[in-house]
Amino acid sequence: MFWQVPLLVVVLSPIWWRLAADFLTIDVVQQQSQGTSHQAQSSFDMWQVKISEAENGKEEMRLDASHLYSKDNQKVLFFDDPVARLVGDREKPVTITGGSAVYDTTKEIITLLDDVELRSPDTQVLTPALRYMVKYKKVKSAESVEVNREGMRITGTSFFYDLVSGDFRVGKRVVCNLW
Repeated sequence: MFWQVPLLVVVLSPIWWRLAADFLTIDVVQQQSQGTSHQAQSSFDMWQVKISEAENGKEEMRLDASHLYSKDNQKVLFFDDPVARLVGDREKPVTITGGSAVYDTTKEIITLLDDVELRSPDTQVLTPALRYMVKYKKVKSAESVEVNREGMRITGTSFFYDLVSGDFRVGKRVVCNLW
């Protein structure tokens, strides 16, 4: 009796497949620029988004956001309330949160803004803005930064963190407090 439902879905797929494809397609809006040429532009607007990136079958990054949208093209994506979890081969993922983010898909750089926090198993980094270079698995900031680890607090005006090796560098006007 239950075998009839999957059979019915397969038999009727030519009918519902086209409706599903039309529903899931992003509309392309054409606008006329100055002059006579037409330029195709597309944008989208999505809520409660979860994006996952995998390499060789392993999840490398998961990015959740309350709002994801693009403007004139899909080369730059905008996120509200982003939470990035960098998984890879780590036992515990590195989590980066912020108020907003911009993802340049051509350069593979995510720029997080508005009270950014990076948290790994042994490190907490606080900064107003931070860039994650997806291809290189490195994080950097040219803003003021506070790094907290067990028994120490380091502040400075720039930051670099290699997520693969765990090495980090704080630069310019560095203050280190140990206890």
